[in-house]
Amino acid sequence: MIYKKLLKNQLELYCIICCHPAIGIKLKYGKQKVLQPPEEHFKEIEAILHKHALALEAEIRALQQADETAKWSEPWKRIYNWRFANAFVRQKIFRNWGADAAAWGLLPERFYPNRGNQEG
Repeated sequence: MIYKKLLKNQLELYCIICCHPAIGIKLKYGKQKVLQPPEEHFKEIEAILHKHALALEAEIRALQQADETAKWSEPWKRIYNWRFANAFVRQKIFRNWGADAAAWGLLPERFYPNRGNQEG
C-alpha cells in the first residue's frame, strides 16, 4: 500500500494505491481537513466575542438612554444593577463562562464604595 499526500484548499487529499494480486491496482481518494493551530482558533474566538460584545453593549446602552436610567434614584439604581446581574447570569452561556473565568482568577476584584452595584 502506497500513500501520497497532496495539500489543496486547506484539505489534505490522500491517494491510496492498493495492490493485490487478484485485484490489480485500485485508487482510492479521501479528504481530511487540516487542523488549525490553536493560536488561530483562539484569535477567531476573540474576534467573535468582541463583535458580539460591542453589539450587546450598544443595544443595552441605547435602552438605558431611552429609559433614562441615569436619572433614577439611588435605591432604584441599586435594584437595577442587582437585577441586571441576575439577568446576565440567567443566560446559561454567560453564567458558565463567567464561572470559568472566576475559577481561573481572571475577573477583576470589585469594590463598590456606594454599594449601589450589590445586593446586600
